[in-house]
Amino acid sequence: MATRIDQLLYDFTTYVKTSQSEQAIEVLKCYPELIRHTDFLDEFPLMIASRYDCTPVVQYLVDQEIDINRSSSNSNALSIAAREGSLNAVNLLLDAGADPDLCRAIVSAVLAKNNKLEIIKTLLNHHCDVNQVFLMFNDPSNKRTALDFCRAGSAEELLLRENGAVSAKSL
Repeated sequence: MATRIDQLLYDFTTYVKTSQSEQAIEVLKCYPELIRHTDFLDEFPLMIASRYDCTPVVQYLVDQEIDINRSSSNSNALSIAAREGSLNAVNLLLDAGADPDLCRAIVSAVLAKNNKLEIIKTLLNHHCDVNQVFLMFNDPSNKRTALDFCRAGSAEELLLRENGAVSAKSL
C-alpha cells in the first residue's frame, strides 16, 4: 500500500511529465519535506524535474538551496538531464553550480537522446573531465571514457577529440 509521500511523489511526477509546473511547485510548497524523498526509481524531485526538462520546477528547487549535486543510485540531476537531452535543465544546473564531473555527466551526454552536441559543448564549457573513467558493471577490467561510447566519425567523437578526449585504453 502506497504511503502519503509515495502518492505525493506520484502526483508531483505526473505534473512534471505533463508540463504542469505550477501544480508541481504547489505540491512542493505544501509539502516541503517531499524535496528530500525518493520515488520508486530512487529519484528525488530535482532528478525528476531534470529528466523532463521542467525548467520552472528545476529553478524552484535550485532556489530552495538544496544540494544540487546530491546523488542517488549512482546518478544525479545533472547526469539524468544530460542523458535525457534536457538542455535547459543542464544549463540551469551548471549555472547553479552543479559539478560537471559527478556521476559521469559527460558519458551521459554522449548517450543522450536529444541535444547531444549542445549538451557536450555545455559540459566542456564548464570544464568537465573528458577522460573520466566509467567502469562497466563495476568491473575494473571493463573501463570506458566518453569517447569509447561515441560512434566512429561522429560529430561527438570529433568534438571530444578536439578537447583532449582519449579512449580508456590510452589511459
